[in-house]
Amino acid sequence: MPSFSEGIVLPAPSRADRKIQNLSKWHCTVHTVRGSGAGSRMQGESKLEADHQALQYAQPDVEDVVEQALFNFGWRDEKRHVFDMLVTKTSGERVKNTDACSVTSWRAVVFGFYV
Repeated sequence: MPSFSEGIVLPAPSRADRKIQNLSKWHCTVHTVRGSGAGSRMQGESKLEADHQALQYAQPDVEDVVEQALFNFGWRDEKRHVFDMLVTKTSGERVKNTDACSVTSWRAVVFGFYV
């Protein structure tokens, strides 16, 4: 718990594996602060992503959310995909989500990968 009597306490930096563009001509980018205490910086590539992060933080069974989470796969981890967020639940289950224009989320487990 930060002591605010010592002055301004800044949020922790983003834990993203990939940084998003600071601005875009064609879509919005979102930077927010979420979490307890001073919180931590979160980034998203759309308002939909920011809304999804907020919904995940509101769930009672969610322990942690990390945005822009890298996932390596293939025989020698030569392929990679960056998911919009990695959600860790209180049960220990880890779910990587991606949001597309179709407002879908899917689990890496569907493809036989356990993260």
